[in-house]
Amino acid sequence: MADIVNLRQARKQKARAEKGRLAEQNLTLHGRSKA
Repeated sequence: MADIVNLRQARKQKARAEKGRLAEQNLTLHGRSKA
């Protein structure tokens, strides 16, 4: 059971990191400073 939770958590973390990276890229592309 813990393995399943860890897998899901790891996937979420990976997705969140990817999303954050993309968001940062978009912000720099569109010239908006991080507030």
